[in-house]
Amino acid sequence: MLNGDGNEKVEVLTITISIPSALKGSVRVVEDSQSVPKPTPSGRANRFRFSMANLSPGDHIAFVKDSSIMAEIVSDAGPKSIRYKGKLMSMSAAASDILGYHTNRGPEYWTYGGITMKELRKRKEESH
Repeated sequence: MLNGDGNEKVEVLTITISIPSALKGSVRVVEDSQSVPKPTPSGRANRFRFSMANLSPGDHIAFVKDSSIMAEIVSDAGPKSIRYKGKLMSMSAAASDILGYHTNRGPEYWTYGGITMKELRKRKEESH
């Protein structure tokens, strides 16, 4: 689950118990690693893929600040995943071109059905 600043929120439960010295060698701690999501090595979410938002090549997405600016999805992921102005590029590169300054948050700048890629991904993740 993501919190308001886009970081993953992880709940941790710590239990402390006293073990009688006669039992110390026979007690084993088992961790339930499936209940705690493992972050990527950088602590960031995995790289965006259009399939995370239930979208496919051939679908069209709109720029968040002007829905008349459109791009076509050409691959599920990668540095050349959309076609914008006839050129293959990433969502971030296209958003940077439109905004006039660099951004690496492409999924926040593109929408489908009026919903950002970031939000579509979040909704899909929460539904599982």
